[in-house]
Amino acid sequence: MYQRILVPFDGSAPSRRGLLEAIRLARPLGARLVLLHVADAYPALLGQAPVSAHAHSRDLSRARAQALLDDAAATALAAGVEADTVVREAGSESTADAILAQAGALPCDLIAMGTHGRRGWQHAVLGSDAEQVVRRSSVPVLVMRDIEDAATSPA
Repeated sequence: MYQRILVPFDGSAPSRRGLLEAIRLARPLGARLVLLHVADAYPALLGQAPVSAHAHSRDLSRARAQALLDDAAATALAAGVEADTVVREAGSESTADAILAQAGALPCDLIAMGTHGRRGWQHAVLGSDAEQVVRRSSVPVLVMRDIEDAATSPA
């Protein structure tokens, strides 16, 4: 059914919930996970900082992202699911665009992701990457909202 599942992961509680659901689905299917972190290539706080500061910030961001993904991959492996990791710099594209591009490039059979479940003014101001992925994806998308009492392990 599914052989490769893309899991956007930023370390937040919703993305962790998406990871755990992807593990639960992948294990009996023998599917492989692709853990994706979309890094901001141009942090807004640097403003007019020298180029060396931008490069240093980008290197730190990539290292943090890889550490997050390595931890998530270890969680998957402990549950018997193999996972690859990808750090992708967004550049001028949105996070949703980066997720969709990565899903198409591999290709993936499913995207499993968490969402913050924002509503009202927060949704209007902050938008929803998950919503954009669901609307525009050519493959199925499993969206999980973080629930405080959700299981914390894939077992």
